[in-house]
Amino acid sequence: MRSVYIIIGTLVGIIACFLVYYHVHQRDQRRRQCIQQHIRTIRERVSVEKEQRSMYLANLYNRTRTRISDIIHDTSTPLETRLVNLAYIVSRGVYPVLRPDPDIATQCCRAVILHTDAVEEHRKARLLLYSMHIPDADVSDTSQPLDDELVRGIDVMIDTLSTRGYQTRQRPAKRQEIHDVSSVYEPVDDDTQNSHDSGVVTSVKQILSGLSKHTVKRDVVEEYIGTCSLDDDTKAKALYALDTLTDEEYGTGITEMDALSRVWGSGADKDTVILQLASAIEHGVPVCHSGKLGRLASALDTGETKHAIVPTWVLRRHASDIAAKVRRDVLDRASSRDREQYETEGHDLLRTQMIDAFTKDMKPHLQNAPEHIQRLLLEEYSGAF
Repeated sequence: MRSVYIIIGTLVGIIACFLVYYHVHQRDQRRRQCIQQHIRTIRERVSVEKEQRSMYLANLYNRTRTRISDIIHDTSTPLETRLVNLAYIVSRGVYPVLRPDPDIATQCCRAVILHTDAVEEHRKARLLLYSMHIPDADVSDTSQPLDDELVRGIDVMIDTLSTRGYQTRQRPAKRQEIHDVSSVYEPVDDDTQNSHDSGVVTSVKQILSGLSKHTVKRDVVEEYIGTCSLDDDTKAKALYALDTLTDEEYGTGITEMDALSRVWGSGADKDTVILQLASAIEHGVPVCHSGKLGRLASALDTGETKHAIVPTWVLRRHASDIAAKVRRDVLDRASSRDREQYETEGHDLLRTQMIDAFTKDMKPHLQNAPEHIQRLLLEEYSGAF
């Protein structure tokens, strides 16, 4: 009789376990169905983002062309300044409507270096020549080259500057004042993808490559997007961006999905990662390869790495501010005789003091910058003392 009770109890236990499993399975299935339905609703917003693309691209191209044309015809600004500004825009292009043209940008920079004594423009041109490469992955198939009219306008500017003849740069009798605020290479209005800055590109690659290898599947990220507390517009952009991530390296040594996987597994806040993914969609247009990597790296404010991704133009602003302060401090401590000698003939001791103080004060700002950017900035600003 006892064995009968044992058998009955066992059967009841099995049936209870099955019912619990069935209930949990059904609950999970309903939950997944709700998530998928929510994701489908969000994807309808993605289609709206894509519909904005054509209108935005046409508008962006027209604004870009107008900006370049305005610089060409702006007779109130010095010619060498306009050529440097054009070189900056043309060397990077405006993704995804204007194709970069390093050849024209190089001609502009060389004309400024060879045919002008403008020290600041000469520095900017040199820096551009060092940081002009744009990866092929960051050039859209839909981008257009400069049209013939703009190219002819730039050629005329280069020829006009060249007719001045080669001018040997000499130290002026009155030393050039180093201004507190520098407007060197601030991003152009429509070039929000400052990822093309060589300092940024190198820093991003170093940061992402330093993270531990990790693998995350798209559907895991997609499910998180569907369940997180962010608003639906942000979720829609994040899903759109997720769909555009590729498994191609494009010569950068790291794929977009690999970058996402490393960041996802690094301990970074998941909502922050989703926000950065969403920011990779601008006016219905996915940003370039380097732009996506840069945004993912920007989600890393804690975890395995903590780096500031600083554009070169920001470093130059710091350098300009520090150089001006160092110059003032050293001259304030010097005698009137030494100050006069420095201003007219040059003073080796004061100059050495300025260079040493400038190098020391710049080190904290340069610690994450690529070596060639560090070297170039230190050499150029030290040479101005």
